[in-house]
Amino acid sequence: MSLGEKIKQLRTKKEMTQEDLAKKLFITRNVISKWETNKDFPNIDSLKELANVFGVSLDYLLNEEELTTLAIENKKNLELNKNLIYAFLLF
Repeated sequence: MSLGEKIKQLRTKKEMTQEDLAKKLFITRNVISKWETNKDFPNIDSLKELANVFGVSLDYLLNEEELTTLAIENKKNLELNKNLIYAFLLF
């Protein structure tokens, strides 16, 4: 089961609308819709909040492929941040 399917399943189990969940996470309903249809992927902070709202672990939310994707994205972001810091220090 994909992350989007799990989010939708957990949300409906708690009898929450997309709007209800969006308000809890301080984001728009459209973002929730994109997550649930796997058109977008939450960042790590949003994943932590989702796990907290639903009372589940990150391991439950993410399958192996999604964990790999998240790790790759985090590595790219860390590399970008490192490069920005170096550029800032040089100037």
